[in-house]
Amino acid sequence: MSQVDALLDRARTLFTRYVRDADPRTFRTARLAAFTAEGATRFAGIPSQLAEAQWLYGHVCLIGSQRGHADTDALTKAEQRLRQVAEGTATPPHLRSTAVDALAGVLLARHEHTGNPSHLRDIQTIITRALDTLPDGADTDRVTFHSHLGVAETALARSTNDAALAVAAARRLHEALALTPQGTPEFTAMATQAANAASLAAQLRGLDPGERDTIDTLVADARRAVAAAERLDPADTLDVLAPGAPYLHLCNALCQRFDTHREREDLTEAEQQISHALTLVPEGNTARPAYLMTRGSVAVRRHLSLDTHTEGSREEAAAHLDQAVTDLQESVRLLPTTAPERPQYLGNLARAHQLRYQHDLLRTDDLREAIRWAETAVTDSRGTAGATAPLLNLCAVRVLTYQQTFHPFTRAVSPPQTALTDAKESIAHALRELPDDHPATANIHLIHGQLCEEVSRRTSHQADLDTALDAYTLAARHTTGSLLIRGTAAETGGLLAHRHGHNDTATTLLTLAVELLEAMTEPTLLGWHSRADHIEQFHGLAAQACTAHLQAGRPEDALTILDRARSMLLAPAWGLASRATGLPEKELRLYREAVWSSFRADQAAEAEHVTLTPRPLDPPPSHPHPTEPTTTNPGGTHTDAREHRRAASRILAAHKARLAPTDIDLKALSSHLGTDAVIALNVTALRADALILTNEGVDALSLPRLTPDDIETYATRLQTATAARDEESLDALDDITRRLWDDLAAPVLQRLAPLGPDRVHWVPSGPLCLLPLHAAGHHGAAPATGTTPDTVLDRVVSSYSATLRALARDLARPTEPVGPALLVAPGTAGRMGPVTAPAPLFDEPHGLRLPETQAVTDTVLAALPGRAVVHFACHGTSDATNPVTSALHLAGGDWLPFYSVARTDLGAARLAFLAACETALSGDRFADEALNMASAFQLAGFPHVIGTLWKVYGEATDSVARTVYAEIADGATPALALHRAVIELRAAQADSGADLGPLAWAPFLHLGA
Repeated sequence: MSQVDALLDRARTLFTRYVRDADPRTFRTARLAAFTAEGATRFAGIPSQLAEAQWLYGHVCLIGSQRGHADTDALTKAEQRLRQVAEGTATPPHLRSTAVDALAGVLLARHEHTGNPSHLRDIQTIITRALDTLPDGADTDRVTFHSHLGVAETALARSTNDAALAVAAARRLHEALALTPQGTPEFTAMATQAANAASLAAQLRGLDPGERDTIDTLVADARRAVAAAERLDPADTLDVLAPGAPYLHLCNALCQRFDTHREREDLTEAEQQISHALTLVPEGNTARPAYLMTRGSVAVRRHLSLDTHTEGSREEAAAHLDQAVTDLQESVRLLPTTAPERPQYLGNLARAHQLRYQHDLLRTDDLREAIRWAETAVTDSRGTAGATAPLLNLCAVRVLTYQQTFHPFTRAVSPPQTALTDAKESIAHALRELPDDHPATANIHLIHGQLCEEVSRRTSHQADLDTALDAYTLAARHTTGSLLIRGTAAETGGLLAHRHGHNDTATTLLTLAVELLEAMTEPTLLGWHSRADHIEQFHGLAAQACTAHLQAGRPEDALTILDRARSMLLAPAWGLASRATGLPEKELRLYREAVWSSFRADQAAEAEHVTLTPRPLDPPPSHPHPTEPTTTNPGGTHTDAREHRRAASRILAAHKARLAPTDIDLKALSSHLGTDAVIALNVTALRADALILTNEGVDALSLPRLTPDDIETYATRLQTATAARDEESLDALDDITRRLWDDLAAPVLQRLAPLGPDRVHWVPSGPLCLLPLHAAGHHGAAPATGTTPDTVLDRVVSSYSATLRALARDLARPTEPVGPALLVAPGTAGRMGPVTAPAPLFDEPHGLRLPETQAVTDTVLAALPGRAVVHFACHGTSDATNPVTSALHLAGGDWLPFYSVARTDLGAARLAFLAACETALSGDRFADEALNMASAFQLAGFPHVIGTLWKVYGEATDSVARTVYAEIADGATPALALHRAVIELRAAQADSGADLGPLAWAPFLHLGA
């Protein structure tokens, strides 16, 4: 063997060893061996040997760059040698194609180091020329070259924000992937590249939140790459794929879906994936900063997803922020100062410091760090495609700095006037830099509004207030801005206008906020938990919008907007959502089934609760080359939930032309009321009102003695009293019912007196939903001779309804409670004896009894269809913080949950009597959403439901049940039957010598028509 052959053989051996062991010492030895072989072949070898030596040198440097072992100088030298091999006339064909392959990788790596797009255009030129000269039958090389071309196009699209180029790159890479054998390292690399390109294309096109199939496809593509990587020996991927690359892409895809649809399991999974990816990236690897920034970004999302009002959550949130700051500081430290993505890293670090300051306002050092890094990021990003995020960060930090100057317990970071000037200049600069139609312009207008609102609070100048309102309006109406930013601007601006008496602006903005919230809670796009997060973030919007319209003197609009903004979570399942109202009956049933199936799958997932919050960090750059960087189970209930939502979306799409948004038709509803009256109640800090709907129209009655604090106090006292059940509790209940009469019921009934209604439908809102309005009155006081007692119970029959839409739906249904009946009694025979007094109703051939051990979930659900009357005599539970976990307890530890009932469609349903505890109690978290077991039966189709607000006494329940069924047998409506039963129970209590007062008889209420 000649010396040249020996040197080449040593270079080949060391190259192969380095590919396998990834040892930096082997890298240095292999590079030196290739360099030595090159020198020897240049003087004593043949051209093909020189080409091989240069090929080896180039490949060693390329793989060394991917592993963090080679510097930019090594890449430059590798490019020179690989160009000579690719363009040399004496290069063997097999070396030429692989040299082109490696040269494309080196040029891409150089682009990642310098940000210079000329390297990407070089790739396009080189690959296009190579494709033109490929001989027939070179299919493998053709696929490889198309892969490189797609990767270069992806990177170029990222640097130029060219959406069309990104779409073309994604298409090219998916076509190449289809031709790549599965189970190979090349397939894994190609799948990773294709997933990255598709994700970028979706981002640049401005992914429509409605495109659920698109975003799910992005995640599915990333999962495919992960699955392919996991089937390989890790050593087999090192020459084509950086450690952890598929996991990083899956993490990014999950974060993208979380940001679009706010589904909590995506965030949890993303955190797991990036943590796993980091374990695969060795110290010193040039990709490690990107992985660290990704984990820091996910930690920030975790912080933002927490409800910091719950026990222990503030400490957990602080821990997430500490993790974020640590990871982001390390990523900035490791990133080369010349890296083109450095401004993005600096901006994210500034954002993390800002959030940690907002979490603890005593940490002013974090605010100073946020200013420092935000300013540096803006300076470094000038003239680049990534300048937007640093601009937003700096504007937000400057406004925070101005607000901090008025903090009473910390020294100001900057003098007030200086901080104000800096904030205004940053906002003006951002607005000059961004096009009017840029999505982030809405963010800038929102920040501007927040600054001017703060200034107007300090100065009381009308000009500052007007500027704030103008800025909020611009943000709310910015059609390319995110729904969350626009909704926040509309609500914030509307409330500001409302407080200062700008009624027209207030009603316009708050109505827009309701419309945007409807879009944000569309069930075909979002899971249950995500929709609930939006509802909580905009808590109280319905009441404020109603009050604004009342201030403007428009009671009909006030009642309409109040009804529209309530029960958003359940409205789609009622068939009352604006987009679903016009569906044909068959499609409406299918739509409801899809929505509820999605809900049930969401509940089964039992993922952590997430609260929608301000903008998280910007995602890290996804390097599309095989040098880039998540594992999970892609199946299960999560996928099922999305499938159901897709089905619901397809139903809506098929009937799009007939689904124009609609509000409640007040005239139509009033024409069906007869002598009845509907009382919708609305209480805010500014005013309290009863909106009275009768056959004569809408009348607004002010309730000046009622305040939000009063209602909160009554609800808290009621909860305490019904739990304690002692002498003091009886006094508290008596006081609550008296105050409700004096402050609320008496004025309402007095206003109604000329119309003489004998029945009212209460539609309470907020904490009023927790109070027994039907029990309001002075029950212990003897009335004057010839007068009616001062109680609701002695003057009108009371019913409740979640919304006017729900009432209209119930009134349109057959309501006479006749037909086959079902008795569910999982207790002992002795316990159930009195309840079954109206035996004919529940006896065969038309009735069915499920006593004791027969009363299990599957049997009960199977028995419900076709039953006109159902009676549950059992225990019930309600969770105030998560009312959808409410349930009726059945035999053997079985239970009948909210969603199992609500998702059924019972056409024969007429009356459901829930003789159990707390079946009509929603809890204060979702008081406006009417989430309880009673509403579940309404959703299933029952126009009459009898439920309870708190724990009931067994004997009292039996007494009420006997009287209700006896009255119904004599022709009374369910509402009137319950009314008479409660009056009878109240009288029996008064005569018993052990009068429990409202504690015994007030929990029973009627819901529906």
